[in-house]
Amino acid sequence: MNSSCCSKKIEETPSIISSLILYKPLIVIVFVAFFVSIALAYQGALPFMNAFMGVFLALLASLKLFNLSGFSLSFAKYDLVAGKFPIYGFLYPFIELLLSGLYLAELWPIFTNVLMITVMVVGTVGVINVLISGKSVQCACVGASFKLPVGKVTFFENITMMLMAAFNLFILLVP
Repeated sequence: MNSSCCSKKIEETPSIISSLILYKPLIVIVFVAFFVSIALAYQGALPFMNAFMGVFLALLASLKLFNLSGFSLSFAKYDLVAGKFPIYGFLYPFIELLLSGLYLAELWPIFTNVLMITVMVVGTVGVINVLISGKSVQCACVGASFKLPVGKVTFFENITMMLMAAFNLFILLVP
């Protein structure tokens, strides 16, 4: 019989449960950012997207800062800029914190969204390179403490943030 073939196929295909467990840190961050953003938007403190992007980026940056050197080493394995200039890997969480503060304070919205789009485009190119190569690389998006692969979820996260910033920019520039 071909039972070894079938069990191997089952192991290679991740179940929904194993995917949820694997991506639990990212899922928790998205839910926390979502619910805090709803509260801020409901109270009229901030537009939902600014609140979400600000809270989401603050949470991601804080996780990276727990092990900044581990983050920068992991990040350099797939980010184009961090791979060539390691200092960028150390600065990246602070760039996220800067963006977080700018979104939450609603300061310089055109600059903020252009910077966000730029950071996400650069990051997405690195993610696409990993996806095309088929390499298994640890994602540093939630810091170095969690073992997440660079993959479609990373790509989706980057594209979503890029599109949100582009939408914000569109709203600002088109009367």
